[in-house]
Amino acid sequence: MDINYQITSIKQGYGDKVFWRGTLLVITPQKYHKSPKKVAQYVQYKWRKRLIELKKAGYVPVRKSFVFARNCPPAGVLTDKVAKACKLQKICPFCWGRRVTFNVFNRLNSTLFHGKKSRSKSANKIYFFVNIEKYDSLSVAIASAKANRKRELTALLDNNINYDGAAITTTIYPAKGKVEVRRFGCVQLPKHIQVVPETVSKKYVLYKTINKEELVAMTSNMTRYPVELLRCNPSVATEYLNALKRFRVNSFYGNMYNLESY
Repeated sequence: MDINYQITSIKQGYGDKVFWRGTLLVITPQKYHKSPKKVAQYVQYKWRKRLIELKKAGYVPVRKSFVFARNCPPAGVLTDKVAKACKLQKICPFCWGRRVTFNVFNRLNSTLFHGKKSRSKSANKIYFFVNIEKYDSLSVAIASAKANRKRELTALLDNNINYDGAAITTTIYPAKGKVEVRRFGCVQLPKHIQVVPETVSKKYVLYKTINKEELVAMTSNMTRYPVELLRCNPSVATEYLNALKRFRVNSFYGNMYNLESY
């Protein structure tokens, strides 16, 4: 039986803002965006509908925990009932938030900022980058993503630029007949660095310092939920989810490598 969650309030933390922007609002039609409760309810509806489709498509993890997954509690809100998370974070929007979004945000927040101060530490520059690559084959895309996970970090070192810490997210999803690999990173660089060569990444921003709202904006892009897996043909989604079973989304290096990495 489905649990009928009643949303009692909306969480307002910076990490919650990241989850809302990078996951809930990405899934939900814009007409609902002014009503947070409708947003959360819509995402739960879409998740429960997708579970039925994945079950019919033969996705084993859903078949094994179908009822449990349907009752995975919404993230980013407080509800009148408590239940355990399904931990199907490769596809469940709520567990994506718990296991991907908050993991990245908490590390960046604690590493880049001094406690509750509004601006990041001035001892480092902050380098955000994104690289998007397209492939014809899922297996080739996964192999390339694994091989290139540290490509930008290696390129920095090749240019004699050391880094103190880094967080990198890598997502793989279907996109118009191709397989798209999206790699987004945040790197702590020495204060004296003025320019990063385009040989590292052509799409990047280098900050002296950032505030919390800028961190929210960047991290919501960095941890964007792969909504394509929620919308594509269920058989295609099942193929991707099976292939990505052991694929690591989040990677942490240097002083950001503190806790368990998903």
